[in-house]
Amino acid sequence: MADLTVYVAVTTGVFTVIGATIPQVSAVIQNSRQAKRAEREQYKSAKRDACVALLRSAGELRTQVADNQDYHGAEVAERLALVRKYAAAVQVNAVNVALLVPRPLGGLATELAQAAARLAVSAENTKVPPDFTGLDKRVEAFTAEAVQTSQS
Repeated sequence: MADLTVYVAVTTGVFTVIGATIPQVSAVIQNSRQAKRAEREQYKSAKRDACVALLRSAGELRTQVADNQDYHGAEVAERLALVRKYAAAVQVNAVNVALLVPRPLGGLATELAQAAARLAVSAENTKVPPDFTGLDKRVEAFTAEAVQTSQS
């Protein structure tokens, strides 16, 4: 009879512990899923921000080069310095994208940065109209891939 009482007490204790741990395990699983979801959302946001920053800096470079072509005043040196500044921003933003995202988007970001550097060098000669073809093609390809990867 004493053995039966011990078995009942042990069984009751075991089921009490199991009953108490089920909600805790459930909470841990739920927290883990929420953390993974938050991490995915943070990654998507960082990727989106990096892509937008790259496109913004490429647009600023293009605008400055076009504006320089129409300008014939005394501040040409300062305006060319802005072109170099914008080209450097494109380089940094392209590296940021490439570090966040593998190929093909990271590769397209690098190609866009190379086109921006070529445009900045060619913009030094303000007597020749700038050729935006290389930059525009890279921006278009990068934008298309960025939009496609953001939807998947």
